[in-house]
Formats: sequence, structure tokens, C-alpha cells
Amino acid sequence: MNEQANGKLTGRHVAIFIGGMFAVVLAMNITFITLALNSFAGEDVENPFARGLAYNEILEDRAAQQELGWSASIETNAFAGQNLSIRLTLNDHVGQPIEDASIEALLRRPTNDGVDQVFVFVAVGDGVYEGRATLPLPGVWDLRIDASQGTDHLEIEERLWLE
Repeated sequence: MNEQANGKLTGRHVAIFIGGMFAVVLAMNITFITLALNSFAGEDVENPFARGLAYNEILEDRAAQQELGWSASIETNAFAGQNLSIRLTLNDHVGQPIEDASIEALLRRPTNDGVDQVFVFVAVGDGVYEGRATLPLPGVWDLRIDASQGTDHLEIEERLWLE
């Protein structure tokens, strides 16, 4: 049995093949695990536990916003690569423009920490607010807007895709 098997499949060939396949699978798993751990922190919101405990308050706040009857429309326009223009129109429950609203906005990148940007809106009249930003990366961004006037406020969330 010590003879060389010419062109035949032997136990040694099978063992090398199986060992090689396990090595490839192990190398790919290590690569993917390393990439996953280095590219995403695992949390999409800050303090998820505290936010979960306050969930009933969030639901009450959203119900109050619905009763308020404000409406918002958002128009986005990407130009010259990663430059973004956003036009926000706010109306009250009877369709009248909401003037002099205080607007806070944040552009969040759901898959990357450290690239979030505060977005500044400027009132241009008739309930219309405009702003521009240059984003460091293309792809998916979450726009979160909090528009308020006195004690009334409206939270708006929209997912944007920037080519």
C-alpha cells in the first residue's frame, strides 16, 4: 500500500481538500467578523435602554403632534456630488403657513458614527424653510427635524439617499 497512486484520489488528497476548505471558511469568517466589528457600533440611537423605558411618553408626544394637525413636506435635491439642498414647508391644521418656527435638524448616517451633521434651515417666507449641506459620504442618511412654535412642536423623520 506504499505505492504512489498515479492520478487516483487518495485519502491524503481528500484530507488536504477538506482541510483547505475549512481554512478558507475560517479565513472568510474572521475577515467578515473583523469588518463588521470595525464598521458598525451596533447602536442606532443613543441610550436605547432609557429610550425604551420612556416609550409611553414618546407615544403620548406623537399623539399630541397628530392632534395638533401640522403638516410638513420635504423636497430634497442633491447637486454636485454630495451637496444636498432641502426645502421644508410647514402648515398648520387649517393649511396656513407656519411662520417663525424654530427648527432643529440633524442628518445622521445610520451606519457610521462621527459623521452626523447639524442641518441649518433658514426661513424664506410663507412657511418655507431652506438649507444646504455638504455631506462627507454618499449613501443613506436619516434626516430628523424638530419644528416648534411656542409649546407646539412637530417631529419629522425621513430617510434620504444621496448618490
